[in-house]
Amino acid sequence: MVYDLLYTGIAKVGDTYDRLIKNGHHARTDILSNEKQRSTGARVSEEIFIFMFRLEPLFISSFGGNSDVDLNFGYDHKKIVADAEKAFVSLLQTEYNKERFKKYPIGKDGLYDSKLDSYAYLIAETLTFNTPSGSFSGGQNDGYWNLYNDADVIFTDKKTTTILTSDS
Repeated sequence: MVYDLLYTGIAKVGDTYDRLIKNGHHARTDILSNEKQRSTGARVSEEIFIFMFRLEPLFISSFGGNSDVDLNFGYDHKKIVADAEKAFVSLLQTEYNKERFKKYPIGKDGLYDSKLDSYAYLIAETLTFNTPSGSFSGGQNDGYWNLYNDADVIFTDKKTTTILTSDS
């Protein structure tokens, strides 16, 4: 299934319902006001889907001959979620995100200051999102070690951030 991705965000306070529906989030209001209908006779409010994802971390560590084994990197779920939002917004350039996180992966509330050398994000669903910067596709679990070989991946090593596609 293919969708136009117009906004990416997280609920740092409260939950997604409070942020988007109950309190009338600015981006949702802007989308309803500014977007044109995609199908004849439809209302924009009937064509909008709100995708709520749950972040499920998977950690893989590798060690070389001279490595110090230190698996305590200060796991903080809120930092991972905040970093994921910044990664998607900075690379996908969704139209209704006002903050673009141009300096990502550098940031105060993400993973930049963690002990992790690199990290990546993917969507574990068979969805494709079209954005101004191109499309981004999720993938299905291949049934082996919970890997998602079909999925595009946002990868950062703290110096560079890029999208790795399933074609590369």
